Amino acid sequence: MKRLNLAGTVAIAEIVGTVGIIVSLVFVAVGIRSNTAEVRASQVNTIYEGARQIEMSVAGDPEWVDIVIRGRSQTAQLSEAEQWRYDAYLTSTLDLWDKLLARAADGLMDDDELRGWDAYFDDWARRYLSGSDWQRVRWQFPAGTTLVEKVDAAIMGPPPAADSH
Repeated sequence: MKRLNLAGTVAIAEIVGTVGIIVSLVFVAVGIRSNTAEVRASQVNTIYEGARQIEMSVAGDPEWVDIVIRGRSQTAQLSEAEQWRYDAYLTSTLDLWDKLLARAADGLMDDDELRGWDAYFDDWARRYLSGSDWQRVRWQFPAGTTLVEKVDAAIMGPPPAADSH
């Protein structure tokens, strides 16, 4: 058997090192893919929890339920304090939509999930956000953003279908 010289030993070490690097890169890629899926699932859960938190806050307070119902009707007068509470409800819901759109722009939201949630918020805006409501709370959202464009389109767009939610 022939002994390896220094050059042969170095060549074997380079091959072993290269294989080790390739295996490490594959492991990192698998880890990143798994982490991306977990982050996307977490983002969906965050939006869901935020929407439910708003709904449960309103549902758990009969006075707030009344304010939201009257605010949505566009025919009832709200006191200044009631208007403030109603606008806080609108802003909280619009903030969720804005966060959804920002997370989608950052690649943290699966396309199917984005379409579903975006349709939910679009329907909400078409049904419950009047032009005067939007004018009162719009100042809180920077002009030219995706949210402002989507809300403008929802308010200017055709009325929602006659089905009930």
